[in-house]
Formats: sequence, C-alpha cells, structure tokens
Amino acid sequence: MTKEMIFGHHARKEPLHYRECGLDDVYLFSGYDFVPAGDGTHDLVVQDIDGLHRAIAECLVTERKMLTGKEFAFLRRHLGLTQPELAMELGATVQTIYRWESEQSRIPGPADTLLRFVYLARTRPDIVADAARVIVRHLREMERPRTGKLVFRDTKRGWLPMAA
Repeated sequence: MTKEMIFGHHARKEPLHYRECGLDDVYLFSGYDFVPAGDGTHDLVVQDIDGLHRAIAECLVTERKMLTGKEFAFLRRHLGLTQPELAMELGATVQTIYRWESEQSRIPGPADTLLRFVYLARTRPDIVADAARVIVRHLREMERPRTGKLVFRDTKRGWLPMAA
C-alpha cells in the first residue's frame, strides 16, 4: 500500500463512514480530504493509510469481543496473507477460512485467539515475548505434582472445591 490512497466518492461531511477498509463500523474524524474529480464527484484522499489500517488492526486484536468475519478478513489482508497461507498458520482448511470470512459459519474461540496471536507475533513481538515469559513462569510454578485429592461438594451455588 502507499502512504495515501484515492477512492471515488461524492463529498461528505465529518465524521466520514470509511467503508473502503471492508468493515462496516469504521469512521474517520480527521486525516482525510476530498479533491475534485473530473466527473463532478470528489475523490477521497486518506493520509497515511498504512498507519490508519495498523490502528484499526490493533484496535481489533485488543478488543474484548469475538471477531466478525469481516474483521477476520481485514486482519488477514493486513498481515499480507492469502486464505491458503492463513489456513496453514491456523491448521484449518481454505474452505473453513472462507466460511468464517464470509460469515457462513461462526469463528471458534481458539481460531479467533490464534489469529490475534499471529497478528501480535508478526507486528508486536515485544508484547508476545513478555506474555510468553509470564506463561512460562506460571507453567514452571505448576510443575509441582499435586499431593492431595480433589474433593468437591454440591452447594446451592453449584459444585465447589473443598479445602484438602
């Protein structure tokens, strides 16, 4: 992608509903302009489109909600991956990736999480390295074998573990 991209539009007022990224709910408050086109319409010029798409992607991967198919596809494209390449990364089939992106089937939680991890691993390895250190520390703490029994009791609030 280039630093700016031009799209054919009629002039609009702020905030701009930015559909060109393929998502339904992205709006721009600034960072764009309209320039007259030869046919009486105006072309939209988005400044630093790479930075905008990076900001959208980072918002998507850190949001606490499941990704939609369109968001999943946006992240894949932003990473520069084809559907077959992403299928290999996630251990899925190309047909499955297509069904998720076209919203023919729901994206399972592990695939949602793994795509976010792939995105962060490729764009923010510092964050992934920090998270990996925390996970390894917790796993080391869990290496000690359990010495007691797991005992549960049924209560009005449901099953609860009892102190050993």
